[in-house]
Amino acid sequence: MTRRGGLALIASGVVVLGAINGAIVIRRGFSTRDEPSYLERVVARAARNLAIPGHAKKATNPWKAMPDTLKEAREIFTDRCASCPGTDGSGATTVGRNLYPKPPDLRAHSLSG
Repeated sequence: MTRRGGLALIASGVVVLGAINGAIVIRRGFSTRDEPSYLERVVARAARNLAIPGHAKKATNPWKAMPDTLKEAREIFTDRCASCPGTDGSGATTVGRNLYPKPPDLRAHSLSG
């Protein structure tokens, strides 16, 4: 097989996969109640990771985990943020269950997943 033929085969495969994915999206429709598809998750994570500058990825947290700082952070989280992920960080709240995409489990060791 020539190089041109191989490229044409790959391009055809990409077009066929795109058409299949398009048909699935059209058939399923868009809904904020569904979890994003695997492809949507991969593209969103890739876009997020590309948007973070290299120096920011290597940066360390300037705040030390002191008891008074942690207490203040906990109070701010409870007042302003806990309605989505819940006070335990699981995301199992009325608001969290109805968000799209679902809030991440803040109890997890890694949120990069």
